[in-house]
Amino acid sequence: MTTLDAGTLLEEAANAKGLDDFGAPTFRDGLDVLIASAESEARLSDPGRAQLAAMIRGRLENRLELYDWHRRHPEIGAERIEAPVVVVGLWRTGTTILSYLLAQDPDSRSLRRWEAAIPCPPPGLDPAADAERVARLERQIARQHASMPELAAINLQEADGPTECVLTISHEFKGQLYDCSLHIPSYYAWNRRTDQRSAYEHHLATLQLLQWKEPAERWMLKAPSHTLSLDALVGVYPDARLVVSHRDPTVSLASACDFWERQMQSFSDDIDLHALGAHWADIFEDAMSCLIDFHGRHDPRCLLDLPYETLRNPMDAVDTIYSTWDLPLTDDTRARMEAFLAGHRAGKHGAHSYSLERYGLDRATLLERFRPYIDHFDVTVVP
Repeated sequence: MTTLDAGTLLEEAANAKGLDDFGAPTFRDGLDVLIASAESEARLSDPGRAQLAAMIRGRLENRLELYDWHRRHPEIGAERIEAPVVVVGLWRTGTTILSYLLAQDPDSRSLRRWEAAIPCPPPGLDPAADAERVARLERQIARQHASMPELAAINLQEADGPTECVLTISHEFKGQLYDCSLHIPSYYAWNRRTDQRSAYEHHLATLQLLQWKEPAERWMLKAPSHTLSLDALVGVYPDARLVVSHRDPTVSLASACDFWERQMQSFSDDIDLHALGAHWADIFEDAMSCLIDFHGRHDPRCLLDLPYETLRNPMDAVDTIYSTWDLPLTDDTRARMEAFLAGHRAGKHGAHSYSLERYGLDRATLLERFRPYIDHFDVTVVP
């Protein structure tokens, strides 16, 4: 049986890369808490434990290479990430297709799945290495869809398409990526009481590396998990422009629980569905409180609230984003977006069905619990 031991994983990563500088030691507490929580709470299967060990080791190897590139090329640290557009909000609010549309703009730069998973060497430096990483991620996605075909209907994934910042932040062993695949409430509780700034400093170091040889006018980023760490986000990116997505939270929560259940099946054969539902209802409530608080303390000119009614018509959402911040939307870019949308219509890979009851949740109770958020943002509730 695979042993989850931080010291062993650190040593294995260092030996694999022939490096020993993991960057600032701020990641160590999160690594230790993650492992302890996974061992005590996640009900890991043997394959799941091995997969988690491989995931952690991969993150550590990426850290070694990232900070080695920064050490050997200090000019990377001078790269400026200016006024990024960042999509935040609750999970499962319909922003994935929006992020793919924004990625069609040749003047923008998205965080692509392959480079977030394997950031080194810096993109644009070695085209053959870039192509190999794309192919590697394509094979990984194909294996996932072969073993769980319904994932294609739940979440759009393309190796060269945009992904969420949570993948980069997970290299600091903070954020919510691990919560989406493991039932680890003590790790989540640790995250909530821990300063997240170091995660965003690592995120910045990664974006600097990624744009070093492939610059662009602006970054278009996305991650619902940012919603829980908005102060840390704007602390590192003070000129960030935030797009906040809104949807009936009971619908979003049901969809999220269904997605996380499927993710967790890769790590555990013994998933407590009611515990999953209760835990993610708590996370949703935390995220809603963070949004309300942040809106009350920050310049509304850096915020754009998008209701689900707009998000359901993705080009309307695009137009709103570009007009709000006076971004140029050329005819060529619009044509690229519309062509992408035409080839990725909702339901192309089947319907995604889900229910709150499967996770021990009652909609009426949740609506009352989530009422402050619904009223504050005038969110339309599904009848």
